[in-house]
Amino acid sequence: MGLLRNSIWPCWLFGGAQNPDVSVGDLADVLLLKPHSASELVSRLEKLDLVERHEAQGDARRRVITLTERSKTLLNTLSGAHRTELRRIRPLLIRLLDELG
Repeated sequence: MGLLRNSIWPCWLFGGAQNPDVSVGDLADVLLLKPHSASELVSRLEKLDLVERHEAQGDARRRVITLTERSKTLLNTLSGAHRTELRRIRPLLIRLLDELG
């Protein structure tokens, strides 16, 4: 589960933007990685069935990455869990912010 937990973050980064034309280079830029490192990351994500690579529409030379249904489901589950946790700690956060001033 550790690899899966760590792997969902890059999926959220480019999936959250709702951008269907994310390339390995785009992902490398966002994650501050070298392109070959981002490519290795995408390969690992593919093996986990979290992303797929496709030919870009209108440009056969360009490959883009899309989220799989599995990653979308995981992201929705995590988003719900995060919202629940934020609601739970809301009073604490408000108190801390009030104390800061």
